[in-house]
Amino acid sequence: MAINSYDIINLALSFVGESGTRFWQDYGMTGSWCCMFVWDVFRLKNASKLFYGGEKTAYVPTYMDWADKNEQRISSDKGQWGDIVIFDWNFNGVADHIGFIVGKNADGTYKCVEGNVSDSV
Repeated sequence: MAINSYDIINLALSFVGESGTRFWQDYGMTGSWCCMFVWDVFRLKNASKLFYGGEKTAYVPTYMDWADKNEQRISSDKGQWGDIVIFDWNFNGVADHIGFIVGKNADGTYKCVEGNVSDSV
């Protein structure tokens, strides 16, 4: 059975309220876990190859470099439901955070599901 974006996003949404502990255990280390969360969602759906070419990374800038090299990056105004979104909170050109787009607001911003925003998804 083919995996589609609905399967990925529905699994991501099922973790709302979950703490980072689960994702630390699955990834095998502790720390900022937003990228671990995204990695784990793909892994749990047996779709690892769709994220970072099937490799493992917990560092958002590494993922962003890979996305650029593999022509997986789109402009910030073209995001759609199910896309991976990368944030640069400091506007310094360094990726700080990652999650999934689950909606677009009337003002053009996105509604997302993410790990490591606070203590939970």
